[in-house]
Amino acid sequence: MLPPTQTRGDPVPPTTPPPTNTTNAPPTMPSPDGKTPSHQVASDDCPQRGKGCIALIIDYSKQIWFEADFGGVNDDIGKAGCPTMYVTPELKPIPKPYVIEVFDYSDPQKLSPGGGFYAPKKKVTVVPSRAAVAEATQHNEGQAKQIAVATEAHRAGVRQGVEMAIELIKGHGAGYNEQGGTCGVVGPAEIPGADISRGTFHAGNYAAANRNVCSWLVGDFSCSAGWTPRAIDELNNTGAAACTGRAGKTINCGLHAAYESDVSVAASTADESCSNLDVVRLRGDLVKMIQRAGGGFEAKLLPGMRTSFPSHYSDRGWKYCQPHTRNGY
Repeated sequence: MLPPTQTRGDPVPPTTPPPTNTTNAPPTMPSPDGKTPSHQVASDDCPQRGKGCIALIIDYSKQIWFEADFGGVNDDIGKAGCPTMYVTPELKPIPKPYVIEVFDYSDPQKLSPGGGFYAPKKKVTVVPSRAAVAEATQHNEGQAKQIAVATEAHRAGVRQGVEMAIELIKGHGAGYNEQGGTCGVVGPAEIPGADISRGTFHAGNYAAANRNVCSWLVGDFSCSAGWTPRAIDELNNTGAAACTGRAGKTINCGLHAAYESDVSVAASTADESCSNLDVVRLRGDLVKMIQRAGGGFEAKLLPGMRTSFPSHYSDRGWKYCQPHTRNGY
C-alpha cells in the first residue's frame, strides 16, 4: 500500500524562488490587466519559459482496490519531466447506528409451541460507541489536513512561477445542487465531511497560477465532473467560480490565468456519471495533453481529445486569447 502522499522527481521548492538570469534583462512590461509584475519581462515569449512543471494529483480511489486510480498517470507525468505531488487519502467510514432484527422472548404468551425458533421478532438499533466515532473522525481529519498541506505547497510552488501547473482530482463527484459545495464536490464515497468543494479548490489554484504560468491544465475524473471545466471557464472569464444558472459565454482575455493556454477536461459532463471504464479509457489522453514544444511544456486540447472528453474548456491564455472551446456544462 502506498503512503498517503508521495512525490515524483524533484518538485519546485515552495519556499525558494527558481533561479533567474538577470544579465542584460530587458525592461518590464505591463500585463493585460494594466499591472506590471516585476518578474514579467518584455519578451515575445512566456516569462516563465524554462522554469519547469509542477503537478498536484489528489486521488481518492488509490486506496480502494476496485476503483480505477491515477497511479499510472502519476508515473507517466513524472517520466515526462513534471514533478508531482501525489496525495492518496485513506479514509475510514464514520460508524453509524444500524438496525437489526432479533427474536423477542419478552412475552411468553406470544411464543409459539415450537419454542424460540418460532418466537416473534423485534427491531433493535445498535449505536456505535463514541470512541469509535471519535477515532474515525480524527483519522479522517488528519487525512484532510494532508490534502490541505499538499495543496498549499503546490500553490506556493506555482506562485513562484512555473512553465506549466497541473491539478488533477479523481474520486466520487456530485453536482452543486446535490451535496453542496460551490460547483459541486469531489471526494470519497459516502464519507461525510471529506469532500473538496470544486469551486473553492479551483479558485485557490487560479489565484496561484494567475500571471505565473505559461500553461495551466486541470482535470476532473469523477461523476458530474463537467462542473470543473465550467469553474475554470468562469474563473478565466469572470474572475469567480459561481456555477449558478445557465453557463455564460463571457470572454475576458485579461482574466485568463496563463500566458498561452488554460485547459480543463472532465471524464463526464456536469449531469452524467463516470465509470471505471471511462477512467481507463481517458487516462491515456490526459497524459498526452502534456506536450513539449520547443523544449518547453504546453497544455493542448487537440481535436481528437476534444471529441473524447465529454466535457472540456480551453483558451489561448492572456497573450493570444482566442479561440475558446466549451462543452459538457
